Order: sequence, then C-alpha cells, then structure tokens
Amino acid sequence: GASPTVYAAAIGADSPAGIADKWALAQSSPVEPREVDAADAPVKEVKILGDDVVSSGGVDAFPVTVTNPGSDASAYFSAPVWITKDPETGVYNAGTYRVMVKAADRLGISMLSGQDGRAHWEKARAAGRPLEAVLILSPPPALSLCSVNKLDISEYNAAGAINGAPLELVKAETVDLLIPAAAEIAIEGRFRTDILEREGPFGEFGGYVGAQDYQLVFEVTAITHRKSPVLQAFISEMPPSESSCMRKAGFEGFHMAELRPKVPNLKKVTYFEMGGSAQSLAITLHEPGPGEAWEALRAAASARNMPVNKWIIAVDDDIDAEDLDSVLDRKS
Repeated sequence: GASPTVYAAAIGADSPAGIADKWALAQSSPVEPREVDAADAPVKEVKILGDDVVSSGGVDAFPVTVTNPGSDASAYFSAPVWITKDPETGVYNAGTYRVMVKAADRLGISMLSGQDGRAHWEKARAAGRPLEAVLILSPPPALSLCSVNKLDISEYNAAGAINGAPLELVKAETVDLLIPAAAEIAIEGRFRTDILEREGPFGEFGGYVGAQDYQLVFEVTAITHRKSPVLQAFISEMPPSESSCMRKAGFEGFHMAELRPKVPNLKKVTYFEMGGSAQSLAITLHEPGPGEAWEALRAAASARNMPVNKWIIAVDDDIDAEDLDSVLDRKS
C-alpha cells in the first residue's frame, strides 16, 4: 500500500490503470484453491505445539511493534489476515481485523458487527462452541489485498484469480482449517464465545483513536512459521497512509465491478483518501443519459458490504475525479 504503483505490482497489473480490471476479473472468474502436503508448505518449517507455545515465548517471540506510540494500549499486528470458516456453509473468509497482544498465548481482536468474521463468530456462539481461526502473517500479496477489500466471494478464490493460479493451502495443526501454504507465520487457535475482554485503544486508519471496548478473545493453540520468517506490517494512521491507499484501490475495483452492469456510461470510480478511503467517492460518467447519474448514486449507495459512505458524487468525465478540489468546486 505504499503507492498505487506498488499496489499494481502486488496485484499483477502493469500500471495503476489496470487495478480495477484485475478486481473485476477476481470477482467474475474466481479460481478455486488447491491443497498441498505439509512437506511442501513453507509455513510448516517450524511447528510449536501444546505447552511449547508459552515456554517458547509464543506470540511475544515475534517483534510486534507499537504502531502508534502514545495512543495504543499494547503492541499490535497491523497487517493481520484472519482465516475463518462459516460454521453453516463452510465458506472461507479472510479478513483484516486489528490484533492486540495480551499474552504469549492470548490476543484481543476488534471484529465488528457486519464483518464476515464476526458473522462466523455469531453463528458459533449461537451453536454454543468456540470459533476456530488462524491468524496469518505475511501471506502472498494477493491474499492480503483481498483481505482488506469487500468481496462477494471467498478471498481464497479471488486471490487465485488475481494470481492466475490456484492459491495453495495446507491443513492447520490444531484446528480444522486450510491456510495459505506460502505464508510466513500462522498462529492457530479459537475465539472464545462465552466471554469478551477489553480491547484498545488503537490509533486507527481514519486518523482518530479507536476506542476501548469489549471485544473478542483469541486463545492460541499452535504456531507454525518459516525458519526465518518475515513479519509484515503496514502504516495505518492519519490519511493518506498505506491503509487508505489499499482501501482506495480495492474499493474502487469492487465498486467498478458492482456498477458496470447497472450504469451504461460508467467511466471510473474514485475513492478519496480523506476518511481513510471509507467515507466518500466520486462516480465519473461519460455523456450519461437522463437520470443515469441518480441511478449510479443509488446503486453505489446500496452496494453490498459498503454501507459506510457519507458522500457519493457523480461527475462528468471533463472533471478530474482524482482532484478533490475540482470535484467540490461549484463553478466546475
């Protein structure tokens, strides 16, 4: 998320102009993952199980940083990918939810209502059992970018389409989940559904401190990793930052795929990094027909998984939508 050019390289596009097409392909032509043996999975090179989790240092053995000194309650994993499975359908989800280090074998997670991982947790709680999950750190780039996007399909399948080849998965050691075989680090365990604990505060992507609240508790049962693992993080603070860049590119791709069948003269969708690319967007139209701008605005406002936008603006294509001053200038 360092820049649109870096993002394009991570997603396999020749330039930032090709990002939206890549996301459209990911959603229209998903590629099923394939399972590989543990012997062929780099994430299985080192295995820490049972009592060794705590005696080895567990989560504390990794150099987890304090992302926002002065506001964060603890060290946080800022680029986490949580793997869960719908308890009813078995469909996998990969989602990015902040991770607070509480102990060598215990983590606090902010997972909010409306997020797919939280829906899985609610179903497990209704069934009276914990939710199995795996925290993946530093997976293949396509999966990280899928994890922070809003998709109507499993992130595993979308990542395969982006890569042009099935994502390779391997069985976890202590939970019934398949995880990315090429990841650097995998932390296995279960979300408790009988208790919540205080989590936060944390300096969040919008430039404000996310409040402390009662949130989910994750108990670690195993850790596997490469022999010399690389711990990835990204900067999530006052926009523009890496997290707002990642949201901008991913959300633009999602909305382009959503609106193309509904808006005949759609040219592009532009998210603005103010508000962390989660509050405002512009829809660029080329010679729209009567009422088409209003239809585009309604379609964007009602898109699944995107209820957060406060400002949705339609403009003609003689306006440079990347230039917020031009979009908001009443004389334009």
